[in-house]
Amino acid sequence: MIKLSIVVPVYNVAHYIEECLQSLMQLSIPQLEIICVNDGSTDGSEKIVERLQQNDSRIKLIHKINGGLSRARNDGMAIAQGEYMSFVDSDDWIDRAAFERFFTKMQELKLDAATGLGYQCEEGQEKKIIKAIGARAQQVRSGVEFVRAGLENKDLSVQVWLSVYRTAILKDNKLEFFGGIIHEDEEFTPRALMACQRVSAIDEKFYFYRKRASSITNQGHKWANPKSLTSLLQVVATYQTELAKTSHGDKCENYRAIIQKLLKDIIQRASYLAKVANRQAEVAPCLPKIHEAINSLPLLKRIQLKLYALRKL
Repeated sequence: MIKLSIVVPVYNVAHYIEECLQSLMQLSIPQLEIICVNDGSTDGSEKIVERLQQNDSRIKLIHKINGGLSRARNDGMAIAQGEYMSFVDSDDWIDRAAFERFFTKMQELKLDAATGLGYQCEEGQEKKIIKAIGARAQQVRSGVEFVRAGLENKDLSVQVWLSVYRTAILKDNKLEFFGGIIHEDEEFTPRALMACQRVSAIDEKFYFYRKRASSITNQGHKWANPKSLTSLLQVVATYQTELAKTSHGDKCENYRAIIQKLLKDIIQRASYLAKVANRQAEVAPCLPKIHEAINSLPLLKRIQLKLYALRKL
């Protein structure tokens, strides 16, 4: 049986994909599969994967018409056969030894999901490490309790590439990434973690995230992309739907806390776009949805956000 499936979406990363895959190919984990999903690349990225595949049978390559990061990940998940599953973006890379220690510890603790640590590296600066990302080590707890602790400590890591999951949990709960948006990890990760019974953060720095100016989420100022605003509002709508479907008290409270956190971020982005970027016309259609989402929250959270919105908007 395959032990671990690593899903790697590939789209126009000819300058980076070999470094990414070489780091994965160094892993000594037995029964490993590396699923590369070519999302309609036009720069020859798939040719590099095919060349590496000739020397490593663990690499699987599937081709699809361009549909975006979420759909590429979903297609990789659909064919994954590993007992565990992780995700790596094709312009990033991992530290072999740190990841193997992380994965070994996860299995020793019999976890359904584990989150680790990583570094953000600025492109063009000799892979200079500029900050560590991820949650500090925690005791083993349920996914609902883990998310609650992360929200309270303000260190919940939503980056999907910092986590490894038991594949059956994801498939049994029909968990997929939301297509057509950015910030898809904000929508996926808390839901995936809360579906798990045994979760912990493991203090291993195994992931290197390359911050590229041309990537989806790094175009200009972090609040300057109007699609971030509409995407996060769609994420809020997803959590409102999940909230309406559950009667689990602690899970409900997590959903409300996540919605409140997201709305605060949305208000900050809307304020920047309207007042600094002078793009009021793109913000205006979002304002009714923002106020509607605020009004759906309990009284105290509603008052807090309305006061915050008054100051910002």
